[in-house]
Amino acid sequence: MNATPPSGSGGLLAEHCLALLRAREGAAYVLERRLAGGRQGGAWLVRDAEKRPAVLKATVDPGLLARRRETSALVRALVARGYPTPAWIHDGVSEDGVAYVVSEYVEGSTPAWAEVDVRQLLDAIELQKRVAAPSAQTWSDYAQHVASDHSPTMRGLEGRGAAVERLLDRASCGLRSLGEIDLPRSDAVHGDLELGNTISVADRVVVVDIDACGPGTRALDHAWLYRDAARHGAADSVCSQIRAAGSAVAGEAVFRFCLVVACLELVAFVAAHGTAASLSVEADHARRCLERAARR
Repeated sequence: MNATPPSGSGGLLAEHCLALLRAREGAAYVLERRLAGGRQGGAWLVRDAEKRPAVLKATVDPGLLARRRETSALVRALVARGYPTPAWIHDGVSEDGVAYVVSEYVEGSTPAWAEVDVRQLLDAIELQKRVAAPSAQTWSDYAQHVASDHSPTMRGLEGRGAAVERLLDRASCGLRSLGEIDLPRSDAVHGDLELGNTISVADRVVVVDIDACGPGTRALDHAWLYRDAARHGAADSVCSQIRAAGSAVAGEAVFRFCLVVACLELVAFVAAHGTAASLSVEADHARRCLERAARR
């Protein structure tokens, strides 16, 4: 199929992917409904010829397309290690610029910080250790770019209000105090590990939305998880466990560097997609998160 793919994240893109699967792999799926989430391009519940459910995700994002083969290899390596994520059934990139994946469907609910077993999440992150092959494009490179002087992320937040300016001052001060940081690059990185990207199934936690997975340092996932825990009122003991695990990867300085990146990235997303009021709220939360982490 060489036709131009539908733009946006509506049902037309999903139907386009189902046609690709039929043509390429003889896999017949029927679109049932849109699922919550799928911010990178869309997530849909589909059923195969035997009515078994699966999840279809699709994107036309150039960055995700460029590393899809690498992501696919990492996800399969993680599943082979016992990483708690749904296995990928089909995945690929079409000639017309669509990356798609069909994964197993898991029935469950998003847990709250008051009820989740954080040890399970930390154990999952440990399975990401040294699973990635050398790569020219890593999450660690991205993180160091975000935290660099005059990075597009930093510049894009300038002039966005007093709360954002206070966050930028806190982030810059923190980065200066850490000095030169060299991030490891041999782990797998989920790329957006927060509680909203997990599902509680009976007594276990399943990690989902892993289609941005790439090489880097798993301390980034600890940082994203810590930011989410601090933002949503997790117990001090939970935050302490996440911080200790993140610091154990390559030292406390690396963890705190990653946390600055995690906070800036979230606030930049809100700046691009949220309201002025929500931006102020998230900037204040991010600043307090960094201040909390700076305290011993």
